[in-house]
Amino acid sequence: MQPELGVTSGNILLTGATGVFGANLLKELLATTDADIFCLVRAPDRDVARERLHQFLKVYDPQDKLKDEFFARVTPVLGDIVHADLGMPESERRELADVIDVVIHGAANTNLFARMPKIEPINVGGTRNIIEFALQTRQKYMVYVSTYTIMGDKTFDASVVFSEDDLDIGQGFKNMTYQQSKFTAENLVRQAGRERGLQWKIVRPGQIFGEARTGHYPQGQTNVSGLFYDIFKTIIESGVALYSETHYDVTPVDYVARATAYLALKDKHMGETYHLTNPDIRTYTDVTNVLRDLGYPIEIVPQENYREMLFNKGLLVDGVEYKSYTTKAFRWWYTREGFDFQSSCRTVCEKTRAILEPRGIKCPKIDHDLIGVYIETGIRDNYFPRAPSPRRQASASYR
Repeated sequence: MQPELGVTSGNILLTGATGVFGANLLKELLATTDADIFCLVRAPDRDVARERLHQFLKVYDPQDKLKDEFFARVTPVLGDIVHADLGMPESERRELADVIDVVIHGAANTNLFARMPKIEPINVGGTRNIIEFALQTRQKYMVYVSTYTIMGDKTFDASVVFSEDDLDIGQGFKNMTYQQSKFTAENLVRQAGRERGLQWKIVRPGQIFGEARTGHYPQGQTNVSGLFYDIFKTIIESGVALYSETHYDVTPVDYVARATAYLALKDKHMGETYHLTNPDIRTYTDVTNVLRDLGYPIEIVPQENYREMLFNKGLLVDGVEYKSYTTKAFRWWYTREGFDFQSSCRTVCEKTRAILEPRGIKCPKIDHDLIGVYIETGIRDNYFPRAPSPRRQASASYR
């Protein structure tokens, strides 16, 4: 069952269309609506901008089935969200605002380890600038793409249940600049709604992986190293994983895109926040066991053992210390005071499911089929090694 789209959707300004999520959302909008889509892009000219947009779209549409729709309905807009004027001449900006019905703001710096001076101009200042633009449009309507991790250091508090209606739950953001920037940006959106009449919705995606059926994902085509995939790669190649009951979210990008398109264009409620996380709650070790069941020999060890291996060159492959983006990230986390990757809060999405699932928009379970799609795609792309043993039916882990 397909979501109830396909209606006249007006004109959409989309930011972040050359990102992991934004490119898939562009595909969804082209495939299921008749909207004209204006994409804000940093580029020297419109031809370069159009080519960049097309190349990212083709990651999810490799047969180029949407080529005609793309060239007929997508207009590249040269600009940059870090500038108060969006990097556009005033006359062009006013002309654009006059025709836009909805702004979907997905552009962001998603580097989890960037310092605030680098991340703030994009994630906070950029959101402020997009809000100003949205307030100049006819409907003053903006959909903001946030993140489920805005609970900050409450992420590792097993007593916390984080719902769509939660925002400030007393969380701190020490060493969590990305999460802090998105929390601040959400507050800007809400403030503009209270004080200046902005019509808004916020979606909070989970950990975004590739498409559920095809596995398509722009691996290596963005300036973000893809930590979630690198975690899989590190576990598989090193053959070792820590035992953890931390909630490990795996959310297909096409689910997030379908859900966002529906919530932005069909749902009538305003001033609401939606969690686009996977309702199938799994732990880090649950997911590791799926990898084991797919045929990879993986030893699951206590967290303290894993930490010791990281800092004492004990994680070896063929006698050589194994290094990756993930091992670097874990070392970074473990040098931060109070960090513990043993348990976590629980993020719920019941309100969102109640809206989406009756419309046929359902998130796939985190099972052997879904993870298997990602692994097979990674093998074809020479990203993951092929499993040395056949798929198994059961797994065991350290407890």
